[in-house]
Amino acid sequence: MTTIPSSAISRMGMQAAGKQQQASAHNVANLNTDGFESVETVQESVGEGGVTTAVRPTGDPSPMILRGQDWVHGSNTDLVRESVNQIAASGAYRANAAAFRAADEMTDELLNIRA
Repeated sequence: MTTIPSSAISRMGMQAAGKQQQASAHNVANLNTDGFESVETVQESVGEGGVTTAVRPTGDPSPMILRGQDWVHGSNTDLVRESVNQIAASGAYRANAAAFRAADEMTDELLNIRA
């Protein structure tokens, strides 16, 4: 069995948080785009440690909006959910960055002891 170094696991966590932040920003940027279908990130743990992240449509229903005399599908972006997603992604990134720094400091200390 292969194990992944803790710094690599933290790096994967930071990348996953970055993807979540990008997806949320994309949704918010298209809040007023008719017919826009929002996306979400789905994280799955990797057997040796870390995560993979995929982006998929949320599948939420779109509101119908009257534009002139026509009904059109509006964006299905939920601004409250996106605010929560951005806060969660920011916290996850900070936590993984702290773990990455700790792994880096432990490696430096180990190298200093061996030197």
